[in-house]
Amino acid sequence: MNSFNTKTEYHLIKKKKRSSRSGYVYYAGFLNPAGQPKYLKMKSTGQTNKNAARKVAEQWISQGIMMPDGELSYLAEVWTPDSVYVKGRLARGRSMSKTYIAVSKRWIELHFLPYCEKHSITQLSQLDTAFINRWVIHLWEEGKIGPVTVNKVLQAVKVSLGQAARDGLIPSNPARDVEPVAAQEKERGIFTLEEYKKLFSEPWDDFAVYAACYLAATTAMRLGEIRGLLVKNLDLEKGVVHIRTSWQDNEGLKPPKWNSVSHEEGIPLMPGVRGVLQKILNTHRWGANPNNFVFCDLDNADRPLGKDKITNGLYIAMKKNGIDRKAKNLSFHSFRHTMITNMKDDPRLLRHFARHKQERITERYIHLTQEDTTRFEKTVSDRFSFAG
Repeated sequence: MNSFNTKTEYHLIKKKKRSSRSGYVYYAGFLNPAGQPKYLKMKSTGQTNKNAARKVAEQWISQGIMMPDGELSYLAEVWTPDSVYVKGRLARGRSMSKTYIAVSKRWIELHFLPYCEKHSITQLSQLDTAFINRWVIHLWEEGKIGPVTVNKVLQAVKVSLGQAARDGLIPSNPARDVEPVAAQEKERGIFTLEEYKKLFSEPWDDFAVYAACYLAATTAMRLGEIRGLLVKNLDLEKGVVHIRTSWQDNEGLKPPKWNSVSHEEGIPLMPGVRGVLQKILNTHRWGANPNNFVFCDLDNADRPLGKDKITNGLYIAMKKNGIDRKAKNLSFHSFRHTMITNMKDDPRLLRHFARHKQERITERYIHLTQEDTTRFEKTVSDRFSFAG
């Protein structure tokens, strides 16, 4: 039941009390002087009688005490470890890394809030679907970030505004019906065996980076797992590596992504890789103590080798060996894609090396190789040789 008084510029809504299953209380909503949406956040008058609620609302107006509108900074605050949104996700058993939280916050600060400021938008209540849609188109036309990233930024804003609606700061999520832009991620490239021979025939300028990449290429280990590898989880006598830890710069050492049957048997190491890793341990800057990182930071024993140091070292080696990483969309993660692709004909080995919780995730890593194409062409040629 609603009532609106044009003279006092407010309206009343009767709502159930939050503190009990029965009983009602009146909330007052005040006209937004900034424009649309029309009303600011509802504020409880604490009154169950309509006339009494009107007196309270009119008193607030005369004293200038109307519910303040939500500040735009709220959108970035949603993406902090202690926010209601993040804690709510974790309480419901949904994973959310600190890195993802930090990146989402940064996206909003870099790509949404400056656009709002440019257009004199300072309050949550000033945001509407049309404005957010224009912003998305602006990002797409500007071209500073790719379409995939545009959609990720949009999703971060949608989440924040959804939480603002749940917190009662705005009546609804104005970004809910804003559609993402057309985006197709470029398929991750994989290495050929010939490219592997070029890369690993001779050690690189930085032997630790060479060893880290060599290990990734032969085990399908992720970069975080390589960086978080501890000496105690490397068994060179048995020739296996146990993947029990991973490193994320915003979180430190943590358990790795889902591991099937905990991999107590470990991932086997090729003889050549064992020799390389043994050399790493023999020349370890901080000593090969069980809890030290295999690939350690040169200035800090409590941190692993830097992510950028490893990836940049890989890119330098690729350039020296005439491998065009941009044309093929190759990265450190391509080692994992390459290994899984080459294991696709052996389902048991594939599951062991991929270590994915869902089979559909593994399927994304399987690429069409030149051998696959040749085999297909031969099959077609054999079966349709009568034609023509």
